[in-house]
Amino acid sequence: QESSLLNALPPKQLMVADAIRKYTGRQDSVILAQYLPPESGQEAQGANRHFFDSPAGRCATRSALRAAGLNATYLYGAMPELQPLLESGAQLALRSTPGALGPGS
Repeated sequence: QESSLLNALPPKQLMVADAIRKYTGRQDSVILAQYLPPESGQEAQGANRHFFDSPAGRCATRSALRAAGLNATYLYGAMPELQPLLESGAQLALRSTPGALGPGS
C-alpha cells in the first residue's frame, strides 16, 4: 500500500505546480527543495555543525552513509518524476539542515 501512495504523489505534485504556474503566470514560481547533508560534521554550517558533529548527527553525513555501505546519492536531487519542472524553469533551493523540508523552512 505504501508504494502505491508514493507512486500517486508525483502526479499530484505536477498538478499543483501547474496550478501555481497558471496562477502566477511564471514558470519560476515553483520551488523545489534539494536536501544535501554535509560531507562531514566539520563542513556543516553554523549551529548545524554541533548536530552533524554529534554521535546522532554524524551518522547522517554523506561520508558516514558511504562508510555504512549506503548509496544515498539518488536522495540528493529532485525526484526523476519532477525533473520536467526543473527543465521548464522551476527553481531548486539547496537546503543543508536536518529540518530542510519542514514547514518552517
